[in-house]
Amino acid sequence: MNMVWVLVKRDFPGPVSFRKPVWGRAKNPSLVISFAQCTKGLSKAGTRDVSEASVTKLGAFLRRTKLDETPQILNLLRNDMSLVGPRPGLPMQQALTDARQAKHVFDIKPGITGLGQIQGIDMSTPGRHAEEDARYFALRRLLFDFKILVAHRSGCRARGTRSQEGGLALLSFPLAKGPLHNARTCLRTSRFLRTLNCCVADIDGVSD
Repeated sequence: MNMVWVLVKRDFPGPVSFRKPVWGRAKNPSLVISFAQCTKGLSKAGTRDVSEASVTKLGAFLRRTKLDETPQILNLLRNDMSLVGPRPGLPMQQALTDARQAKHVFDIKPGITGLGQIQGIDMSTPGRHAEEDARYFALRRLLFDFKILVAHRSGCRARGTRSQEGGLALLSFPLAKGPLHNARTCLRTSRFLRTLNCCVADIDGVSD
């Protein structure tokens, strides 16, 4: 994180990091910390509200590699966020807030990554985003969180989900090519997750 701080300091004339107001658990106001990626005055806007021309070259790289989220480790230490959960929404995103409140998404802490994020669902489709948040809330397990983290780290995008009735209610992630890695990387990741599903299914069958 120190190396990223130095690079941002050299590339960006303003503050290296910023605190963005978001809704936390139980819809309590919270502040999420991120590295600066945009021209001055736009950092606190939503990702969809900022044009590509306003994002610095280093900022674009940080976004692609998820390194802009590194300071959110501090949010984890403060117990404001989880590794996996609904991505925190801004107060200005009223449609998303209303949709999440209707589905009780605010009953859990927001996360650095989530089910909607690895599928490429952003805040521009609040209804669909809230549905995936609620699905995660209903099916979350430790192993499920691990699979989401693997998909997030691989840079490959999940094309869809398939729930299994009973047992551990795992989800399957058929992965498509993402912005960071080639199709071979995504294929290896997909095979790893399928193998993980099979192993857990066998263990669950034995325990029954």
